[in-house]
Amino acid sequence: MQMRFSSLILIGILAWSTFSVAADIKQKYGLELRGGFGIPTMEDVNNVVDTLWGKSKTSSTKPSGIPSFGVSLLYRSYPNFQWEIGYNAFAAATWKSENTDTKELAQMNISGSEFFILPTYLFDVGDVFRIGIGAGPNFSFATASRTGAASNRNFVSATGRTVGGMIKGLLEISFNDNHAIAFTAGYRNHYVDRIRYENENGDKITVPSQNVGSTSLPIDYSGIFAQIGWRFYFIPEKWTND
Repeated sequence: MQMRFSSLILIGILAWSTFSVAADIKQKYGLELRGGFGIPTMEDVNNVVDTLWGKSKTSSTKPSGIPSFGVSLLYRSYPNFQWEIGYNAFAAATWKSENTDTKELAQMNISGSEFFILPTYLFDVGDVFRIGIGAGPNFSFATASRTGAASNRNFVSATGRTVGGMIKGLLEISFNDNHAIAFTAGYRNHYVDRIRYENENGDKITVPSQNVGSTSLPIDYSGIFAQIGWRFYFIPEKWTND
């Protein structure tokens, strides 16, 4: 269902682009550099870390959120419609689980990233402020490793990918035709369940999830996020000569 929904979004975007003809508008082309912070679900990972040594003998430490860094290309095909094609990298985060009896410590390191296509409707509020709302597909990736647990529970690498979606709101404040600051907040669907886990010999293994029985442990970056970015707009030559 998730793949079908994302595919429909992508098909709709491509269909819309067929009819989009760029007008001579200012701030048509741009680049955004940003940082952000997200609160991912990670329910399955949290449950495994909380019970790795047994519920009564496990003390766990989990990150409250994960920073991100990203870059986007911006293109306005109409004064009130903008395409954003971007990339976000999620900072590596560590989940720790300690056996309170033996003091053994296991840790799981996770990192991820996403590419996304986001068509956004824009609404100007005066000459300085602009608000917008956008939604589109994201193409998500995740990697992980776990050490310190019982040998049959360790894995040296895990890689996975999926197709999800993203929705976010925008508040943009322009300083001039070339520079603006952008505040965004939204929700991403980034549930990576197609993951290959490997042991130290490079053999594929199954790492079960506490929530779904024998199914391999998913990595779920889905959740709310907020970002702040600096936007650089490039004015076409015809306006620089006016």
